[in-house]
Amino acid sequence: MCRNELVDSKSAAGIEKTQTIFVEGEKIIRQAVKAGIHFKSVYTTEVKLLEKLELGEAQQYITKVKALKSWVSQKAVESDGIICAVAQKPDPSVSETENRLPVTVVMDRITDPWTAGVLLRTAHGVGCRRFVTTKGCCNMWDSEVLTASDGSHFYMPIQTNLSWNVLKQNGEAEEYTRRKVIFTSARPMTFQAILKAEEKFLTDNLEDEDTDALDNDSSPTSLSKSAEKSGFQLTNFNEVDLSNADDFTLIISDDTLKVSNQKIKFLYENDAVLASVPMTSGMTKLNPTVPGTLMLYHLLGQLTSNKV
Repeated sequence: MCRNELVDSKSAAGIEKTQTIFVEGEKIIRQAVKAGIHFKSVYTTEVKLLEKLELGEAQQYITKVKALKSWVSQKAVESDGIICAVAQKPDPSVSETENRLPVTVVMDRITDPWTAGVLLRTAHGVGCRRFVTTKGCCNMWDSEVLTASDGSHFYMPIQTNLSWNVLKQNGEAEEYTRRKVIFTSARPMTFQAILKAEEKFLTDNLEDEDTDALDNDSSPTSLSKSAEKSGFQLTNFNEVDLSNADDFTLIISDDTLKVSNQKIKFLYENDAVLASVPMTSGMTKLNPTVPGTLMLYHLLGQLTSNKV
């Protein structure tokens, strides 16, 4: 058993350095094989599991159950044996993007692996062009994320740990000229933080005479009142107007930290629309998959109905 290889393929830093990923369980390995993923090595407790899969020239190791159990999740420990593998990370630049929706999904500070996997699976099912994560998200190649995505990792171009400056540069490099940025979240407090950061951004960057209204108005405490004086459009997810754009960036955020200068600058310069999901009075949050899924299917419906 090559311990260093396994360690590198399971950590975010190791994945970035070696461009390898850890894949566990017969189902996920079979999906990777079908997608043409290149395997470097495979570890199993049963030879019969190797015979079921076509793993090419991958180095094969027959390992004791006790030794392999420490490397895999409980879900991968099955009655007919344990199997896991180290594979080459898919290259996002060669993933198939033809005939996909002109939508880039940006996952912002979402740390729950299951949530991340479901969002990736949904973005793949809708037909989005690309899936991106900002700094502060969970490891997209974690085994739990892979399981939740049900193989979507192997078909979607994925870029991870990007800064807001890099996102801006990527947008400027696109061939599309009319980009719309949509920001959604399951937390009203996240929108409130955006509006508060916008006020500070404008105060710091505009001339004094342009910020008098901001300086003199200290009343807003609710989200709706704050939005009244904001330059951002705050609207329900199903009322977002898509008619004046041909390229879309959907940011699905679960950020509870102070909004960075780079983030608010990105949103402000792109005239982002804040798309909320109505909630019963008293609720403070939903799972990010709710606004993310609703907004993705709103985009799909509008972009495929010839209304845009």
